[in-house]
Amino acid sequence: MTDLDLSNAGTAMGVAARILASFDASLAGLRALGDEHLEEQLQLVGRCESRLAAVKAEKIAALARRDGEARAADVLRNDVKHSRGSAKRQVQEAGRLAEVPKVAQALAEGTITPQHARLIAEAAEQAPTGAPIDENELLEAAEQEPVDLFGRTVRDHLNERSGDDLEERRKRQRAQRRLAWKKQPDGMFELFGRFDPVTGSRIETAISAAANRLWHAEDPKKRPTPQQRLADALELLVTRSGGDGKKKGTAPGVDLLVIVDYDILAGRLANPRLVDGTPLSAEELLRLACDANILPAIFDQKSRPLWLGRGRRHATKHQRSVLAARDKGC
Repeated sequence: MTDLDLSNAGTAMGVAARILASFDASLAGLRALGDEHLEEQLQLVGRCESRLAAVKAEKIAALARRDGEARAADVLRNDVKHSRGSAKRQVQEAGRLAEVPKVAQALAEGTITPQHARLIAEAAEQAPTGAPIDENELLEAAEQEPVDLFGRTVRDHLNERSGDDLEERRKRQRAQRRLAWKKQPDGMFELFGRFDPVTGSRIETAISAAANRLWHAEDPKKRPTPQQRLADALELLVTRSGGDGKKKGTAPGVDLLVIVDYDILAGRLANPRLVDGTPLSAEELLRLACDANILPAIFDQKSRPLWLGRGRRHATKHQRSVLAARDKGC
């Protein structure tokens, strides 16, 4: 198809009408299939969603290049009726997608979802300058994995490329931290936050610990849902400085699990990481270790525990007697 001259309003309206008519005919054909082969129909709808998302991203990026990002966001908000936050976010995502042409092409072909494309585009932006992402590798995984599992694949992919640049990567992540809330039409509030891995893990651990305490204090016959309990835990931690419903001077301590290997040959600690595999820089490990309880453990090659130590050592009754005699008192 040759490019159309849409400078004339009548021509533009006519083209739009023909496109909508063709689209309506396609939708009618899809509905006419009835309830037969529903699985295949859903797959087809998914591919169409991806293709439409690709076209939308292309148009947003083109408008942003021509008239600026602010103008593109205004069009999305005032003409397409998106919220201000959603409009700005879509402009940013369209710009990132334009930087990864193979991903944009896969989305246009309908082989990956918009969520997969967004994750890869964000990873490309976050990757170290000297170690860019492998688009082909991630696209191959995206075609096989659901979005939730693919998110872990992307994190591992970025971690492999961090190397000695981990500290710089963490600085970039911390620079992206944000917290916002929005009041809904019915008066309810929604919170939105983005944190670096260490901070996010600390927040997750604190809220989970408070929610666990609430669970133990609940009436078993009148339990809230898990999501309601987490909301209650957050409210208690923020407004009452405690997770048991009682006001306290400071928030209770929480246990953030950090795993560090001991390299026997090198005689030093190695591979510090969070429980989900997120690597820690030396600075982060040092900062966390200042307030940490050390729990030594020995595992075999299959990660089965052979010996577990204690965070604290408590003397037995007989040991206390010996210590009292040695120290001339308790």
